[in-house]
Amino acid sequence: ITPVPSDTVAFELTLTPEEADPIEMVRADGYDNANKWEFQGETITQPVTKTFVHLNLGYCRDLADATVKTKAKGYKLADGRFRVAYRKKFPNPTRSIAVIFGGSEWLGPGVDRRVACLGGHGRSWYSSFYWSESGFYGYCRWVASRE
Repeated sequence: ITPVPSDTVAFELTLTPEEADPIEMVRADGYDNANKWEFQGETITQPVTKTFVHLNLGYCRDLADATVKTKAKGYKLADGRFRVAYRKKFPNPTRSIAVIFGGSEWLGPGVDRRVACLGGHGRSWYSSFYWSESGFYGYCRWVASRE
Protein backbone atom coordinates (compact mmCIF):
# COMPACT_ATOMS: atom_id res chain seq x y z
CA ILE A 1 0.00 0.00 0.00
CA THR A 2 1.35 3.38 -1.02
CA PRO A 3 1.11 5.77 1.95
CA VAL A 4 -0.62 9.12 1.57
CA PRO A 5 2.23 11.62 1.11
CA SER A 6 3.02 14.34 3.63
CA ASP A 7 2.28 17.97 2.82
CA THR A 8 4.29 19.41 -0.10
CA VAL A 9 5.70 15.97 -1.09
CA ALA A 10 5.07 15.56 -4.82
CA PHE A 11 3.06 12.66 -6.22
CA GLU A 12 1.91 11.86 -9.74
CA LEU A 13 -1.63 10.93 -10.78
CA THR A 14 -2.96 9.80 -14.16
CA LEU A 15 -6.61 10.18 -15.05
CA THR A 16 -8.04 8.29 -18.01
CA PRO A 17 -11.19 9.25 -19.95
CA GLU A 18 -12.85 6.05 -18.68
CA GLU A 19 -12.30 7.14 -15.07
CA ALA A 20 -13.26 10.75 -15.76
CA ASP A 21 -17.05 10.38 -15.92
CA PRO A 22 -18.14 13.09 -13.47
CA ILE A 23 -21.75 11.92 -13.19
CA GLU A 24 -20.65 8.33 -12.53
CA MET A 25 -18.62 9.71 -9.60
CA VAL A 26 -21.82 11.20 -8.16
CA ARG A 27 -23.67 7.93 -8.69
CA ALA A 28 -20.83 5.89 -7.12
CA ASP A 29 -21.03 8.08 -4.01
CA GLY A 30 -24.62 6.95 -3.55
CA TYR A 31 -26.58 9.98 -4.72
CA ASP A 32 -29.85 8.63 -6.14
CA ASN A 33 -30.41 11.73 -8.27
CA ALA A 34 -27.04 11.69 -10.06
CA ASN A 35 -28.51 12.40 -13.50
CA LYS A 36 -29.82 15.73 -12.15
CA TRP A 37 -26.27 16.94 -11.43
CA GLU A 38 -24.16 18.95 -13.89
CA PHE A 39 -20.38 18.95 -14.11
CA GLN A 40 -18.82 22.40 -14.48
CA GLY A 41 -15.49 21.43 -16.06
CA GLU A 42 -13.68 20.42 -19.21
CA THR A 43 -14.02 17.14 -21.08
CA ILE A 44 -11.10 14.70 -20.85
CA THR A 45 -10.56 12.78 -24.10
CA GLN A 46 -7.10 11.29 -23.47
CA PRO A 47 -5.11 10.27 -20.38
CA VAL A 48 -3.86 13.22 -18.32
CA THR A 49 -0.87 12.91 -15.98
CA LYS A 50 0.01 15.64 -13.50
CA THR A 51 2.24 16.10 -10.49
CA PHE A 52 0.47 17.23 -7.33
CA VAL A 53 1.12 18.10 -3.70
CA HIS A 54 -1.11 18.50 -0.64
CA LEU A 55 -1.42 22.10 0.50
CA ASN A 56 -2.51 23.15 3.97
CA LEU A 57 -4.25 26.48 3.36
CA GLY A 58 -5.58 26.95 6.89
CA TYR A 59 -9.21 27.94 7.29
CA CYS A 60 -10.86 28.99 4.01
CA ARG A 61 -14.21 30.81 3.99
CA ASP A 62 -15.21 29.05 0.76
CA LEU A 63 -13.80 27.67 -2.49
CA ALA A 64 -13.07 31.17 -3.82
CA ASP A 65 -10.90 31.89 -0.76
CA ALA A 66 -9.05 28.56 -1.22
CA THR A 67 -8.47 29.35 -4.89
CA VAL A 68 -6.92 32.74 -4.06
CA LYS A 69 -4.67 31.22 -1.36
CA THR A 70 -3.60 28.42 -3.71
CA LYS A 71 -2.75 30.84 -6.52
CA ALA A 72 -0.72 33.00 -4.10
CA LYS A 73 1.48 29.95 -3.46
CA GLY A 74 1.95 29.38 -7.22
CA TYR A 75 -0.41 26.41 -7.48
CA LYS A 76 -3.70 25.49 -9.13
CA LEU A 77 -6.34 23.30 -7.47
CA ALA A 78 -6.79 19.81 -8.91
CA ASP A 79 -9.77 18.91 -11.08
CA GLY A 80 -12.21 16.93 -8.94
CA ARG A 81 -12.10 13.92 -11.23
CA PHE A 82 -8.53 13.27 -10.06
CA ARG A 83 -10.18 11.99 -6.87
CA VAL A 84 -10.68 8.69 -8.74
CA ALA A 85 -6.96 8.38 -9.58
CA TYR A 86 -5.98 9.50 -6.06
CA ARG A 87 -8.11 6.85 -4.42
CA LYS A 88 -6.67 4.22 -6.77
CA LYS A 89 -3.07 5.22 -5.99
CA PHE A 90 -3.67 5.62 -2.25
CA PRO A 91 -6.37 2.99 -1.52
CA ASN A 92 -6.21 3.39 2.26
CA PRO A 93 -5.67 6.58 4.21
CA THR A 94 -2.53 6.21 6.29
CA ARG A 95 -3.50 9.15 8.48
CA SER A 96 -6.64 11.04 9.39
CA ILE A 97 -7.06 13.52 6.56
CA ALA A 98 -9.66 15.45 4.56
CA VAL A 99 -8.58 15.76 0.92
CA ILE A 100 -10.23 18.41 -1.27
CA PHE A 101 -10.16 18.55 -5.09
CA GLY A 102 -11.34 22.11 -5.71
CA GLY A 103 -10.34 22.74 -9.33
CA SER A 104 -13.76 21.88 -10.74
CA GLU A 105 -17.31 21.92 -9.46
CA TRP A 106 -20.55 20.00 -9.75
CA LEU A 107 -23.90 21.74 -9.74
CA GLY A 108 -26.29 19.71 -7.58
CA PRO A 109 -30.04 19.52 -8.15
CA GLY A 110 -30.68 22.24 -5.55
CA VAL A 111 -28.44 24.57 -7.59
CA ASP A 112 -25.72 24.25 -4.98
CA ARG A 113 -22.11 24.12 -6.16
CA ARG A 114 -19.94 21.31 -4.77
CA VAL A 115 -16.38 20.00 -4.94
CA ALA A 116 -15.13 16.42 -4.77
CA CYS A 117 -13.49 15.35 -1.52
CA LEU A 118 -12.27 12.34 0.44
CA GLY A 119 -12.29 11.85 4.18
CA GLY A 120 -9.74 9.48 5.66
CA HIS A 121 -11.20 7.66 8.63
CA GLY A 122 -9.21 4.76 10.01
CA ARG A 123 -8.31 2.46 7.13
CA SER A 124 -10.96 3.54 4.62
CA TRP A 125 -11.98 6.56 2.57
CA TYR A 126 -15.33 8.26 2.62
CA SER A 127 -15.94 10.06 -0.68
CA SER A 128 -18.45 12.84 -1.09
CA PHE A 129 -19.13 16.28 -2.51
CA TYR A 130 -18.82 19.29 -0.21
CA TRP A 131 -20.54 22.66 -0.65
CA SER A 132 -18.24 25.15 -2.40
CA GLU A 133 -19.68 28.10 -0.49
CA SER A 134 -19.14 26.60 2.98
CA GLY A 135 -16.09 26.99 5.18
CA PHE A 136 -13.18 24.56 4.91
CA TYR A 137 -11.28 23.98 8.15
CA GLY A 138 -7.52 23.99 8.60
CA TYR A 139 -7.23 20.21 8.71
CA CYS A 140 -8.20 20.01 5.02
CA ARG A 141 -5.49 19.21 2.51
CA TRP A 142 -5.98 20.64 -0.96
CA VAL A 143 -4.61 18.70 -3.93
CA ALA A 144 -2.83 21.14 -6.23
CA SER A 145 -0.33 21.31 -9.09
CA ARG A 146 2.12 24.03 -10.11
CA GLU A 147 0.53 26.59 -12.43
